[in-house]
Order: sequence, then structure tokens, then C-alpha cells
Amino acid sequence: MQAAIEVLTKPLAVLHCAQLLEIHNSIPHVTWDAQDLLADSNGDRVFIDKWSHSRVAFDRLGRHPMAMMIAYARAPWAAFGERSLYLHRGAVLGECRRKGVGRMLFEHYTTAHCKPDGLEWITLQTNAEPSNAWVVEFYEDLGFERGQLVVYEDKTDYLMHKRWV
Repeated sequence: MQAAIEVLTKPLAVLHCAQLLEIHNSIPHVTWDAQDLLADSNGDRVFIDKWSHSRVAFDRLGRHPMAMMIAYARAPWAAFGERSLYLHRGAVLGECRRKGVGRMLFEHYTTAHCKPDGLEWITLQTNAEPSNAWVVEFYEDLGFERGQLVVYEDKTDYLMHKRWV
């Protein structure tokens, strides 16, 4: 399936808000509204350069979002002691799954031309439930390694990381 990957700017997110929320809210255990999607921070966490690091994959006509990735530069934290590009929320529209769109979006991030200055790592978290094993395997196929477990009140995630090429 062909897709065009573009920088997800804030104006573009506003324009396609309903479609992006539909894509995002297919992620288990998380639900966003427009305010969450458009936020530049959450509590004391600032989403550094979110609107220059986030991406959207459009259909070949450029009209409909098929996948999205919210990403930002993240300072070192307890679970990962290095600065990284944190892939915060990534999802593919249900009808576009298993057609290469998600892989294309992730491969966009793992190429050297997408590497922000001063960041050597890409990190992400994903649910550690057995039902999510296929997602963990997908990330491992892309070269991510499992790090420590991050425990929340309602779930446990794997912190996964990859050094840029």
C-alpha cells in the first residue's frame, strides 16, 4: 500500500483531528480527545519539538490519514538515562494494518536523514501483555530492543530502544 509521509504540524493535526483521533484511539488502554492530541505538554512533561518530529502517513491522494506517530525529544528519565526521540503514540488505521504502512512510518524514523541533532536513541513504550506480543515482535523486527519494564497502575509496558544507524 502506498503512502505519503509528512510532518504532522499542529495546523495539519487540527484539520484532520477527527481522523487522527480515530486512528489513535485504536491503541489499547489509551483514549485521547482533541485537547490531548493538540497538547504541547502533559503535567510536568513537555513534548519538546513535537510538531517537527511527529508524522502522518496519508493515502496516495493525500486526503486521508492512514497512520500517525506523535514523537518528541525526551530528556533522560528514570527508565532511560539518555536523551532520545520518543515515539509517544503510533497507530495505523484498522483497514490499513498489515499492509506495510506502519513499517514504512517506523522505517522513516530509523533512517539517518530523520535523525535530530544530538539524539542518538529512539525510544518507545508498548504494552507488555501477552496479547500485544505481535506488536513487541514488530518493534524487534525493526531493530528495537526490550529494556526495562515500566509499571503503571493499570498496565505494564516494555521500554524499547534503538540506536540510530
